[in-house]
Amino acid sequence: MTLSPTVLLLIIACIAALLVMLIVYIAYKRFTQQRLFAARDAYMERYESLWYRYLVENEPFDDAIVPKTKGAFLAVEQLLLAYVDNVADAQIQQKISDFAQRYLSNYYRHMLAQHKWSRRMNALYRIHDFQLHSLLAPCIALYDKKATTREERYVLMAIFAKYARETFEQHLFTKCYAFSEFEYRRIYVTLPKAQLLDLVTNIERLPTASAQYALIDTLGAMKDLQYVEQLTLLLGADDAELRIRVLKNLHALSWIDDVTLYEPFVQSVIWEERLMVAKILQHVPLAYSEGMLSVLLEDENWWVRQQAAETMMRDPNVLKRNMETTTDRFAKDIAQQVLTKAGIVT
Repeated sequence: MTLSPTVLLLIIACIAALLVMLIVYIAYKRFTQQRLFAARDAYMERYESLWYRYLVENEPFDDAIVPKTKGAFLAVEQLLLAYVDNVADAQIQQKISDFAQRYLSNYYRHMLAQHKWSRRMNALYRIHDFQLHSLLAPCIALYDKKATTREERYVLMAIFAKYARETFEQHLFTKCYAFSEFEYRRIYVTLPKAQLLDLVTNIERLPTASAQYALIDTLGAMKDLQYVEQLTLLLGADDAELRIRVLKNLHALSWIDDVTLYEPFVQSVIWEERLMVAKILQHVPLAYSEGMLSVLLEDENWWVRQQAAETMMRDPNVLKRNMETTTDRFAKDIAQQVLTKAGIVT
């Protein structure tokens, strides 16, 4: 079927009109964006020094710095974020929070109600950064909406963890969606010690294995010996991966109170547990650990034998004696290799 010249001209005219409308729209959006950025830059140039004098030099608050236009709001947001990210002074942080509560909360409340996902996410990040406690209620309401995305719920959990600890635990135990271990760790590190201890005491209530593993790894990374007792209580957990994480992080803490707690793991059917015990025994005098290490030196797994030999090398005479007395040829070989590498034997 062929089109008449009149129809073709009409189609071309429609396409041209659409292109012109698109070009006009793009030009308009670019123009408005440039005006917005110009207003932002003008505010920064005019008031940045006033902000510094107010926040850092403790000069009286000047109403002139209160934003009244969208460009000014963008400038204030950018400026305050720079202080939040780079200045740890508690007084400055409190001033920023107080200002945001008074002058920015309605701005972010409005953004939370937007249909556009990126605007809601930006509002959530700023609520977190500026400690906007007054917006906790709409944040809780947003978490419970079916349409709320996983990314939004993650930032909301970070907000609850930082400023609403009871709400955080309630959502963590009963309403928490699955996050990655990395995401859980980023949340856990913001919690105070007392709450971390409470969580590890109730670790079986955490909704996913990822949440449990991340908690164990967080405790180990903090290098606080107060967590040793709570971690050792989990050595009898049914979850093998959880036990391995506990052993790994007890090794990281470098503190062993009772070596007998680790004796059952020498005969574990899981080689990773035997390996971690061989590492943990680095923190125990050989007078108390040699018996276990002698067994691990004859382990069927090369990595376990290797670690047992390296742990024994704190006293080369102990490793040499075990090399000479063992009847296991693989144990003799690994001990020979470690001693030879150290120049003890040839």
